[in-house]
Amino acid sequence: MEVEVKLTVSEFLATVNQTLEYGFTGVVVEGEVSGFKVSQGKYVFFDLKDESGSVGCFMMKFQLTQPIVDGMRVAVKGAAKVT
Repeated sequence: MEVEVKLTVSEFLATVNQTLEYGFTGVVVEGEVSGFKVSQGKYVFFDLKDESGSVGCFMMKFQLTQPIVDGMRVAVKGAAKVT
């Protein structure tokens, strides 16, 4: 029997993020950098992709430990979050 749950957008996001936090306590994702950009001199945005998918990444510029450019293969350590 399928149970339908009604949630607001905020409740849904909170539930998904709690699940991600619990299931992926420390995740490292490897892929190729695409669409790298720095916004307002302090926010870093890029996609991390492979041959069949991509995930959007965000970090603060001060967190960069080395320069990043499009096409670079990297391993990113972080927390999964849906916004």
